Amino acid sequence: MHNNCVDAAICGSVDLSFGAATDQSLEILYSSNFDVGGFQFAVDGATLTGASSDLGDVSFSDATGIVVGFSFTGGSLSAGSGSLATVSFAPTNDGGSVSVGSVTVTSSGAVTLASSGPGSTIVDGCYETDCADVCYGD
Repeated sequence: MHNNCVDAAICGSVDLSFGAATDQSLEILYSSNFDVGGFQFAVDGATLTGASSDLGDVSFSDATGIVVGFSFTGGSLSAGSGSLATVSFAPTNDGGSVSVGSVTVTSSGAVTLASSGPGSTIVDGCYETDCADVCYGD
């Protein structure tokens, strides 16, 4: 991070990493030297069923894996570190690798920040199956 940065267009940056992961959800963490005003990323390796963020408004496409977050009221996530978003996905029996890429993060001033991460991580197979080996079945 650039500790003495005053211009997001020149030295604004955000590093993304993974937080808590379950068989049905994955938290994406951020560390940024500017307030975060919006984000977009693509999830691969899982079928999305939901997405949320303290930023406010989040949309996702289960067909493309794209997640978009921003605030209609102009809110932002504070500079520093925290939770950017949590995505939910359909559990699978075997789990597997989930990746997050094609990341764009903007400052509260709508300047695109240089970003890195988070990459990919392994998620667990479903924690509970029925007698037909269906995740969370009857």
